[in-house]
Amino acid sequence: MLNWWRERWCSENQLRSGIAFRVRHNPTTVRAARELARQLLIQYATQDATGIAQASGITIRRDEWIVASGQVIFLAECSWQPPEIILNQATLRMIAARVRTAPALISGQAEEWFTENRIAEVVIAHELYHLITQQPSAPSVETAAHAFAEELLHLPFSPKLYETLLISEC
Repeated sequence: MLNWWRERWCSENQLRSGIAFRVRHNPTTVRAARELARQLLIQYATQDATGIAQASGITIRRDEWIVASGQVIFLAECSWQPPEIILNQATLRMIAARVRTAPALISGQAEEWFTENRIAEVVIAHELYHLITQQPSAPSVETAAHAFAEELLHLPFSPKLYETLLISEC
């Protein structure tokens, strides 16, 4: 799968931070996901998920796709060979538009996190977790990926909120 990338990433980073060991230890737990995010914050000295992904050799691409009888349901997808994150611009626009037309939906949340660019940054952080840990989507892994993104970007809410907004739009 992503072995050549993971081997490169682990060999470059394991000695400096021990991240590779922690990831292999138990990547689906929320605690391990948050610890991984903290280690990346230390290593890269940035909260920029896009920058971390690109520095790790991951390509980020923007595309649009619609599935499920004309309903857009995916924010992004990632592939391990080559390491790539593909953002679904249609869903990013849909969530941002939903918030613009009904701002009460995010009452009490930090509004700056609901622009297309900020939503994309959160989605990139989420997918970055899947690529680093080589964990495909499953309920426990999704929970860990949300925790990772929340910790990495210091979000004031769970990224699960984006999915809730997307589902309420569809």
